[in-house]
Amino acid sequence: MSKPKIAIVVGSTRAARFADVPTQWIAKIAKTHADIDVEVVDLRDWPLPFFDEVASSAWAPSQNEVAQRWQKKVAEFDGFIFTAAEYNHAPTAVLKNAIDYAANEWNKKPAGFVGYGSVGGVIASPDRRRATNGAGQVGSAHRLGRFPCGPPGRQEAGRDRTSEPGGGGAHQ
Repeated sequence: MSKPKIAIVVGSTRAARFADVPTQWIAKIAKTHADIDVEVVDLRDWPLPFFDEVASSAWAPSQNEVAQRWQKKVAEFDGFIFTAAEYNHAPTAVLKNAIDYAANEWNKKPAGFVGYGSVGGVIASPDRRRATNGAGQVGSAHRLGRFPCGPPGRQEAGRDRTSEPGGGGAHQ
């Protein structure tokens, strides 16, 4: 029997993103488990346009070439761990868009999220679970991790103060 293949999907494409920190942490831990294969899948490498197909790929084949390649990539995996930034108390548009483009390929595959942001990604977690559950994935109800983010000196006791008044804005 082959080993399950797990994708760690980097859910932010911003130039100054924090996503690389939890991605490296997850990958380091996951690679210590010899019973799974792990691959980091960075959405920066998948320049999907905002969803503009005639219908969901569950009902009609995608016409966009990048979307077709993305669907094949997603289909390679048995499960997913998403690094999930929280922007304005919601998931990133690029992550939601990537989920929307691969309706059939996510179906009945487990998904987990490692959220981060001003409050640890907690507020956007229900939206992420709804999106993946709507795509047929089996989502985790547990928060897998919380990462304080922001410039040095702005974090205290795991709390990112950059999004508080006078704090200098969010740094995901």
